[in-house]
Amino acid sequence: MDNYVEQFLDMDPEHKEYICMEDLRKFKQRKQFQDDFVQDWQQKFGPNNSDKITLVDVCRVRGVDIKDVRKFYGPMPDELRDVEIIECDMPLAMRVQVCKVINEGQKRCPDEPSFVQHIKKTLDNQFGKLWHVITVHGRYYSFYTYEMGYNFAFKKNECIFLVYKTPDVEDI
Repeated sequence: MDNYVEQFLDMDPEHKEYICMEDLRKFKQRKQFQDDFVQDWQQKFGPNNSDKITLVDVCRVRGVDIKDVRKFYGPMPDELRDVEIIECDMPLAMRVQVCKVINEGQKRCPDEPSFVQHIKKTLDNQFGKLWHVITVHGRYYSFYTYEMGYNFAFKKNECIFLVYKTPDVEDI
C-alpha cells in the first residue's frame, strides 16, 4: 500500500476520512519524523492551506482507488452499504446515525418534502440545531459553508443527499 495512505489511516483511527494539521503534528512527534513532515503533507494534499486534508485528496494525488483504501477501515456498517460518498468529513458513527434517520424517513414519510423535513428535524433534535438537508435527483453544483466535522454528501438509492450543519453565529 502507498506510504502516504498508510500514514493517513494511522492518523485517522475514528474513520472520519479527514485529518487536521494538529493530527499531522502529533503523528510527526510520535513517529519522530523530520521537521518538514507537516509542510510536505500540506504542499502535497492541502494546496489551499486549509486545516484539513481528506482521504479523497490523498487518494486522488497518489492515484489510489479510495474504495480499496476504505476496506482497511474494516467492514462497512449495514447502514452505509448502499451509500456512495461524494464528500465527507463526518465521523463514521454520525454517518451511520444519519443513514438510520434516512432509512426511517423513507418508510414513514409519504412524500419528499415531509421526508426532508423529517431528516432535518430529527438531526436537529439528536445533534443540535442548524442542520440542512437537500435531496437532488440528477446533476447539481453547490458551494456552501459548514461546521467542520458535520458534512456528508452522498448518493443513496439514486438520490443525492447533502446533509450538513452550519456554525451557530452565536458561538463564533
